[in-house]
Amino acid sequence: FWPSSAEPACTPSRVGQRDSKCHFAQHRGPKFNSILARKTGMSDQYDRTLIRLSSTDDEKLEPILAKLLPLIFDELLTVTEAPLRLKIVNVLNHVLTRAKGNTAIKLPVRALAERWFSPKLATSVGAAFFRNLCIIFLDLSVSRLSPPEQIELAMYVLEHFGELQPGADRVVLFLACIPGLANIAAEGRRKEQVPRCLQLISSRPAEDLGLVAFFRAATDFLLIPCGSTEAPSVGGMASASWAHWKARLKSKSAADMIALKTSVLKWLGSLGADPPAALIYLPSLVASIENYDAVCNLAESNCKRLDPELDLADDVDFLGRLTCAALTSAPVGKEAQEGALKVEPKANMPAKLRLKVLSLLQRSKGIGKPGLVPHVVHLVCQGLRDSEQVQLAALQLALVLTEHIDPECLALASAAVLQEVEAVFWPGGGVVAMGAATPLAFRTYGSFARQLGEHPTGEGRTLALQSSPRMLALLATNDSAAQDILEALSGLVSCMRGTTENEYKEFVPLLDRLVIAPKPVVRREVLRWATTLFPTTAPEGRYYALRLFGDADPDIARAAETLLSSGGREVPRFADMCSFLAARALDIQGGSVSERLQAQAKGLKGSDAALPGLSSGFSSHDIARALSFLLKLASKEGLKSAADDLFGTTPPLAKKPRLAPEVSSGTDVAPATGAEPIMAFLALSDYLGAEVIRGSAVATTEAVVDGMTSLELELRCLLLATSLASGHGSLLMDIMGRAELVLLGSPTGNQVPGSLFREGGVAANRARRLGARVVGTLCQQHAERHGGSLLWVDALEAELGAPQGTARRAGSALAICELLRSDVCGTRSQNLCQKVLGLMVPGAEEDAAVLAATCDGLRRLSEQRALVWEVLDTSAGGTTMTRQAFLDRLYDFSKSVTGGLGDTKETELGTSARELVHSSWRLLGQLAAWGGEGCDDCIERLVAIGRKCPGEEALAALGLALSAAASDPSTVSGSASSERSKALLQRLLDMAGSEEEAKGPPTNDAAKAEMAEREISQRCGIVWLVVLLRRLARGDNGAACVAEVSEKLCRAFVRAVAGLSIFVADCGLKGLCLLYCLVAPESRVELMKTLFSSISNRTVVSNMFVGTPDTQARKEAKDATATGPNSLKITAKERVDLLKDLMFLSRELQHPPLFIGLLDQPVGSVWTGEVLREALDLQMPCLPDELQDHLCPKSLRPKLYCYFFHPNAPLRQAVVSMAASYFSVESPQQLASKFPDEWPLIAQNLVGALGGARVATRE
Repeated sequence: FWPSSAEPACTPSRVGQRDSKCHFAQHRGPKFNSILARKTGMSDQYDRTLIRLSSTDDEKLEPILAKLLPLIFDELLTVTEAPLRLKIVNVLNHVLTRAKGNTAIKLPVRALAERWFSPKLATSVGAAFFRNLCIIFLDLSVSRLSPPEQIELAMYVLEHFGELQPGADRVVLFLACIPGLANIAAEGRRKEQVPRCLQLISSRPAEDLGLVAFFRAATDFLLIPCGSTEAPSVGGMASASWAHWKARLKSKSAADMIALKTSVLKWLGSLGADPPAALIYLPSLVASIENYDAVCNLAESNCKRLDPELDLADDVDFLGRLTCAALTSAPVGKEAQEGALKVEPKANMPAKLRLKVLSLLQRSKGIGKPGLVPHVVHLVCQGLRDSEQVQLAALQLALVLTEHIDPECLALASAAVLQEVEAVFWPGGGVVAMGAATPLAFRTYGSFARQLGEHPTGEGRTLALQSSPRMLALLATNDSAAQDILEALSGLVSCMRGTTENEYKEFVPLLDRLVIAPKPVVRREVLRWATTLFPTTAPEGRYYALRLFGDADPDIARAAETLLSSGGREVPRFADMCSFLAARALDIQGGSVSERLQAQAKGLKGSDAALPGLSSGFSSHDIARALSFLLKLASKEGLKSAADDLFGTTPPLAKKPRLAPEVSSGTDVAPATGAEPIMAFLALSDYLGAEVIRGSAVATTEAVVDGMTSLELELRCLLLATSLASGHGSLLMDIMGRAELVLLGSPTGNQVPGSLFREGGVAANRARRLGARVVGTLCQQHAERHGGSLLWVDALEAELGAPQGTARRAGSALAICELLRSDVCGTRSQNLCQKVLGLMVPGAEEDAAVLAATCDGLRRLSEQRALVWEVLDTSAGGTTMTRQAFLDRLYDFSKSVTGGLGDTKETELGTSARELVHSSWRLLGQLAAWGGEGCDDCIERLVAIGRKCPGEEALAALGLALSAAASDPSTVSGSASSERSKALLQRLLDMAGSEEEAKGPPTNDAAKAEMAEREISQRCGIVWLVVLLRRLARGDNGAACVAEVSEKLCRAFVRAVAGLSIFVADCGLKGLCLLYCLVAPESRVELMKTLFSSISNRTVVSNMFVGTPDTQARKEAKDATATGPNSLKITAKERVDLLKDLMFLSRELQHPPLFIGLLDQPVGSVWTGEVLREALDLQMPCLPDELQDHLCPKSLRPKLYCYFFHPNAPLRQAVVSMAASYFSVESPQQLASKFPDEWPLIAQNLVGALGGARVATRE
């Protein structure tokens, strides 16, 4: 019933089956019988077809096959019965045999190819037979087609490629159309065929599935290496796709592959840049990695032609396909994505291809678009796991991505990239294995971190909190990678701005460990993190700068000094800083401070003054720097001590002040002075006291900080602690015990004299004066608490009888005068004063140091009491000196100056003589303040001495003496007396002269002498006026004193500023600021008018101080140098020009008082001696905080932005200094970031400045 040669023979086991089939067929009915008849007929037809084909000649076979083969292959798709299929195969085998034997026979390729696009192929059960047989016919027949026919086949395949089933069908047809593609690009046909091809492509959208699939097939084909057609896998291609290609190409030789690839590449090149880049570029790019030059060169040529036409900014499809071509897997969550961002899973990727893709994407500004970011990030992460060259390219792409990434995608992208960078380059945070890509990895890390830091969300801060400890630990353990790690840390630093207290305190233990690291780069990074992490009002914000202020590395030391000076008025509170430093250095917390203090007191009384060790790597130098800073904090916070007026208000050696003159502690609450901060402060100072008690020579002779020795610093600390402990009895007793050990010596008999009686030079004399003040303050407080009980008086009185020229005499004289000043000696006061005055009797003491100490002590006494005059005027005093004899004795001390070079510099007089002269002058001035016989003569003699001593230090010391003479010591504060001050002001104004007094060059000796006298008078008058105004500014009645002479003072100071003397000019600038502070508010407008008119009139520098040659030789010398530059004149002109520029700036901003604010800023000065700082303090601002809003109101702050870029360097520096002092910002970036609400005003004023009247402003 089923006749078939394939049917097995009948066997007993199959008889039943066959019988059942027959039985089943008998019951089918007429329909079944008709089907059976049709099949029988088809079988006969196939037989007859085969017979007819066999009897047909080859010449007549081609037209028959053109109709027959399509029908046969259609039948092959529909026939399911094996017998019929066998007959079809027999027919095809016959045709194939005939065609192979005769190459002239052409087969209907187009018709056969059309069957591949039929929908029936997908559902037919005979599809496999069809494909296998049809491939044989296609391979045989395509090459026999004429070029036009091959072109038509290629065009047909290109047009209908999307209708093919994905997989092997597309591979077959793509390979079949390659000859046609080659003919399209052939020289003779290109002109006609390429436009056809372009029209076909352009008629469809770029995302057409057929076009995309065709060019994707071209990409896959060109990716296959020419010599690897039988390889188990191909990099960059999915294993399933390679299986399809391999089945068709495994028989191809390398030469065959080269020929095929060049055909495709030529076709691609012929299309030019008209097709979308998303389709046309990638195939040539993948072919450019081929090892054979014939293919590689052609592919690179195509890429170069297309390269200028690429839209790397907005062509998302192109960027997406390019990115996905280099990926082996899709990003997490994007596996089902279709279109340009579809990624086929691959086992691996050719490094050369990935490198080319990465390099191309680096030029793109569109990779940061939201749709592309996940795939670009995934590509970067995969590239980091590739070869070193690919790592470099991936990291460079990541850097480009940070510049163009969409802000909404930044957080997730950063997390993925940074996590992968950490895992690849420093897994586990251990030692970094340095490679070519490692430096770039750190740089990339820092770049992403910086971008996160600018992002408004908190991801950057979260990243920094997590990664910074690991990165800092890496820095401490990797010397070779230190510079690269800093790149990453710089980005993390930017993320830490605005951290909360709980967040930044987590970094303190880590920074504590790193601040003592042996590597300078680590310590420098600690400083940078401290600057960023901690607010300037937090103790941590200054702590690490204090630790590194004396670092061995000069760069770190300078950076630490800069950090200490930053923040302006925003500094930690004294109490908070004391507790913080004690917790770090002494490892104590809270209630244990008292216990530690008692334990240290016992140690100080021991034979070797041993104290417990310091913690956190602190050294004695660290303690000294910390205490110096605490002293400044206390002074600026209003916690004054008796030492505040000893040597001025600025460090003796610092050109750049490390704190503003008046600071804010960051709170409106009065500063806390409870017992615990004072105990912490005292516990820290014990470590300096221990060195002093042990008799260390270094502690008493070598400066440790701010020009002070450890002894001086310890005494200042004791003095401040004494002032703060006035309400704490037990604490005061602790201080007294320490002061006795330091000042009077240890009771253990170690033969080390106390600092009050220690021999030495300048440092010992300074310490002796400080020690005396400590004694006086302690005795006063002790007497107040214990009903007049005296301390140490008998011992000090006995020391007055020590041998001449010894330090014991000097120390006891100073200490007794301090006791008398405090008025705690009662009835013994006159007797003690008489004994001290006895040292001034000629012949009683000839040592200059002892006499200087005595004069200083008597001056200090005379500031509060007239006891010196009382003892001298008392006939029963038993002294051999009268008032006049005493004054004459003081005048005699000046002979070494008036008869010498006219100045009191140490190189001219020596240390002791200089101190004696200064002390005698100041004592004269202070005695004159009490009035009485000889007082007016004191002032006249001081003025006369000044005319003979025009040197800077001498004038400053005499100015202090004259300003003291104008004071009223009967008041509590010793403020200036109005009548005396007015008289002295007028006297000094007369000395300063007026504009009309300036005459031409002298013509005779008398005129020359008159000019020299006038020069000295004006110099003395200007300097002394400034010293007097500085004292008046500290009192209450200064405005009344200067009200009538303010205009004259203003003109005199402006005239001095335009002079050739730099010292007098600096004094004139300081005088202008003090004058503005003193005048009444309602008079300041007129003062500014006078000031501006005086400055405007200074068009040239003319100064009567310029001498005229008085001999022929000098005239010739002047003529010879007349054409050369005069540095003094140039400096004077630049100074006047700067004043005019500042004046124009204040006028531009329509706020004249700003001129004074710009003048009153910290400046470097060479006149920093002790006397100069106390008298003039040219370094520091002098205006009070109350005037800040008046001088530079907040409304002017946005207008200052453009002046940070002013081409005039002195003006720009003045603006920067004022912004740092008033607003705690030192750069335009800080100004804009600290006050973000003022951005619109800044922009408005910046645009307005572009149209400013002055060229410098517009520039």
